[in-house]
Amino acid sequence: PPEVDVPPSVFPTADAFRHDERVAGLAFAADGGSVWTATGNELHRWSVPDGERLSTEVLPCHAFALAAEPGGQRLAISCTAGLAIRNPDGITTVVKEWDWIDVGLGIIWGADGLLGLTGSGRFALMDVSSLENVAAFEVPAGWAASHAAGKWLFIDDLADEMKIWTREGGFGLEMSVEKAVLTRSGNVLVTLAEDTLVYWDLQSGEQLVSLPMTSY
Repeated sequence: PPEVDVPPSVFPTADAFRHDERVAGLAFAADGGSVWTATGNELHRWSVPDGERLSTEVLPCHAFALAAEPGGQRLAISCTAGLAIRNPDGITTVVKEWDWIDVGLGIIWGADGLLGLTGSGRFALMDVSSLENVAAFEVPAGWAASHAAGKWLFIDDLADEMKIWTREGGFGLEMSVEKAVLTRSGNVLVTLAEDTLVYWDLQSGEQLVSLPMTSY
């Protein structure tokens, strides 16, 4: 399928994208020419694909996770103080305190203008404009991993299983992975396990592409 037309694998040198602390979150900028990472209370921007550090900003709290506004320039940052939003002018402000423990450990900015938030086995959909939850319920999986075309992907960190949730229902996938995301159409699942990227067709379950990666 055209969506799985993967360009040749080009990996930067080992010195590119080097951080002094553990990376808590990563999000690509809307133009695809740079990537944001969060470490502790710092926010970094890097050029793609060479991995040169472009800027570093101090955050008002310790970051857990990071999500970029689809097609926009804002960032949502899950941190110890609550939900913080970084605006295009570079100012980052905590706009909402968490209303239950650990709620912001996982965060995704959906194209529908909703933030998906997970923590302590619960999942919430928050309207970015009003900062009000439009849905909240318990989920067996520990982390929200990806959102695309109305689908929310969870990875169960206690078992070798992933779960796909939609408003119409959900289903599980037995698979041991380190990371997983959905492509924009919501029809293809991309997994990372044992230094290999694999593209899967969600409808048929067939493996489409397998790409070995270099470990540093």
